[in-house]
Amino acid sequence: MFLRSFRLALGVLAAVVVSSARADLFKLEDLGTLGGGYSTATAITNNGLVTGYSSILGGTLHGFYWSPTAGMVDINPSGGTTFGYDINSSGKVVGQTGGQAFSWTQSGGITLLDPTFQGAALSVNVGGLVVGYREDGTADRSIRWNALTNAPTVRFPTADTRAVAVGATGGVVGTENDGASGYFSAASGIRTSTGSFIPFDYNDSGVAAGGSHGVASSFDVNTLTMLELGKLLSTDSSSTARGISSDGWIVGDSSESGAFLYDPINGMRSINSLLDPAYGDWRVSSLNSISPDGKLMAGTAWVHGEEHAVVLQIQTSAVPEPTLIGMMVIPFEGAKLGYDWMENNVAKRCEQEAKCKQIKVTADVPIYRVTKADEADKRKAMGSLAHALRNQKNSEASKKIAREALDSLKYSFEKEE
Repeated sequence: MFLRSFRLALGVLAAVVVSSARADLFKLEDLGTLGGGYSTATAITNNGLVTGYSSILGGTLHGFYWSPTAGMVDINPSGGTTFGYDINSSGKVVGQTGGQAFSWTQSGGITLLDPTFQGAALSVNVGGLVVGYREDGTADRSIRWNALTNAPTVRFPTADTRAVAVGATGGVVGTENDGASGYFSAASGIRTSTGSFIPFDYNDSGVAAGGSHGVASSFDVNTLTMLELGKLLSTDSSSTARGISSDGWIVGDSSESGAFLYDPINGMRSINSLLDPAYGDWRVSSLNSISPDGKLMAGTAWVHGEEHAVVLQIQTSAVPEPTLIGMMVIPFEGAKLGYDWMENNVAKRCEQEAKCKQIKVTADVPIYRVTKADEADKRKAMGSLAHALRNQKNSEASKKIAREALDSLKYSFEKEE
């Protein structure tokens, strides 16, 4: 039996870390095309629904809906150029057709949302609320379309803006000043600039993914702070973050190096280096979306000489037992908060779900043996640490140790027989 323990300073808030002997490998599914030689996936849901667009015979681009059971469906087979930009778990697709914003469902087909204006619907949330923009002849205007009636509301009537992504509670991120800068707006409608940060996606924790000055970045709207994620290679000309999960996993592309996956522990990794070797020369050029639960990703890959829409899923191999969970202790403000968190989110869930049992307790550091390996535990740990770094109530000293704790996952384990 191996005991893995952290050598970290004594503190009061703990985060579960699942020790794993495997490396992440991803399986890739080619979604095909609508008859042409090109397709790309722009959005994916927790239940595996995908939208994007594909060339048809003759080369025109048509938006598609894809599900594991239906395969790829042309959402505007008799129409002209159509782009599917986003989809929710109910299968509602939004995008642009003939230069105008639309929504689509399997039962209702295409509905033009703003038939007297040019524009596009760029995002739809779980409740069906749609956001995007219209061109009114003077400038672009951010628009919200009611989930039930499709009635449009102009968010900032005098500002040149585009709403890019909407969260579950109605918060919106977008661009302003002809795309030169970004903004965040809560459901109340007050607009706050994100400066040079240009958003592409937004999660329910209040973190946006995008870029600033050609470098992939994230932006926390709660603290108005930006984190630069970097590039896969320093020689890459640029990088962009295009999708973010609820717990802060981010996908995008790094120009010449291709698609990346970013998480708080491992940082930015090349997806192509994580593909199962069975895929040979297949190469993922861009990841445009990650499902809210972080289990599925969608984008574009070179497949036998053509660019095709693809879905990626982590391929979890068996984890040898016994595997241990160590309690990683980080100093935080307020002992009660820390112990409440540990009780409610670690020990109780662990014992109730029969995933582990307590085998050792020190003064402040419980150690658990895992009986059922669970990827969710690892994600909980990373999400908690990422939240700690964003929490304004924590001191800079605490945040520094939180950052070191993330880094220490790579080097601070001690093995004991």
